[in-house]
Amino acid sequence: MENHEKKCKMRNIITIAIFSLMMINCKGQEKKDTITIKNFKKDTMEYFHENRYNDWKLDKENSNINHKRYIKDKNWVTIYFGKEGYTEQIQQIDSPYEEYKYYHKNTLLKAKVVRFYGFPIGHNKEYDEYGKLINEINYDEPYKFSVGDLIAKIQHEFGIGLVNDYRSSEAVNFYVTRWTGYTSKFLYYQTNVPFYQVKFLNKKNEWIYLEISGIDGSIITEQVNGKYLIPKGYNPEQKGNPNEKNKSFSFLASPEEKGDYQKPELGAIYTEGSKVPEGTYQIYEGRAYTKAEWEAFHKSLPWWKRIM
Repeated sequence: MENHEKKCKMRNIITIAIFSLMMINCKGQEKKDTITIKNFKKDTMEYFHENRYNDWKLDKENSNINHKRYIKDKNWVTIYFGKEGYTEQIQQIDSPYEEYKYYHKNTLLKAKVVRFYGFPIGHNKEYDEYGKLINEINYDEPYKFSVGDLIAKIQHEFGIGLVNDYRSSEAVNFYVTRWTGYTSKFLYYQTNVPFYQVKFLNKKNEWIYLEISGIDGSIITEQVNGKYLIPKGYNPEQKGNPNEKNKSFSFLASPEEKGDYQKPELGAIYTEGSKVPEGTYQIYEGRAYTKAEWEAFHKSLPWWKRIM
């Protein structure tokens, strides 16, 4: 009997020990899982918070169920509410720069893009919905001659400030874009050489059109009021002379220069603070659209603008 009691006690002790070990292991696993979830390292910790604009003025005239515009001093922010998340468009009056911030539906930052005259510049990072970095793009990589270099060149050689002289109310007087260039030989263009395309109204009230190398900043083509100032070394007799009727190749040329019809731009020009045109459904980047015009225009936008 005594041996039997000892065996029972030993069995109980072993059972308790095993149970205790199991509990410790479960707690350890629970703690490990908690650490994994709570302390998951994020590459971004930026979140969307509309309440950061509580002390800004809501521009009710330019806000609706799909977006809200807030104004403070010379700054304004437009927040777009989309199916996939949120977008902040951050602008400053009389500045060609603007910043877009895209957020996932869980409010965590998806991407930031800084734009100069509408085209992306700088280094962009994209994050997944958990905050992990998933993609990086250097928009300036092909352009050894930077945006800063371009601004300095236009100021020095033409006396025009692409930043300092820019006015939101006169935005049509300036145009700047860039692209990676032709992939095959075309006229006097070098292949795979990126370049900027610039249009502005100078102090003499003349329209200046320029194509400037994104490698060394040299002027590839120059026009004054549509008339080409022939590039150095270019033979006017060669086929494809830009001054020949209907031979203009630059997309900067007017319909009259090209000799063909171009579809008119949708929407009416709208200046910040002016009266909103009758029938306006959406105001976007200095133009007021009717519902039909907006639906047609919206389809032509790239994905990163359609989600706004």
